[in-house]
Amino acid sequence: MLPWKGGMYGKGREEVWAGCFLLYWLRNKGRPSKAPPRKDFERLSAMQPLGTNRDITVILCSAYFDDEVMAAFNEVEPDLQELPKPIDRDRLLEIFEPLTQ
Repeated sequence: MLPWKGGMYGKGREEVWAGCFLLYWLRNKGRPSKAPPRKDFERLSAMQPLGTNRDITVILCSAYFDDEVMAAFNEVEPDLQELPKPIDRDRLLEIFEPLTQ
């Protein structure tokens, strides 16, 4: 989530939704209901992710967390791993450990 393009809640408010749009696309869930329209999401929606990517583990790494966006993330991915920046290396390795089994 990047809130700074065009101001924190100004013209660039849609930027905080970018990762959420990507997750919804990967999970084939359409567009987040509270998200602003984005032309790039319309283009992305015209494509299909690889089947093997539909259920990949997602880790949200961000320096900025928005309550509305996080609620939308959790609708699709209730067990979403969140990792605030700066990234704690040990925590990241802990999250990755089960994925290597």
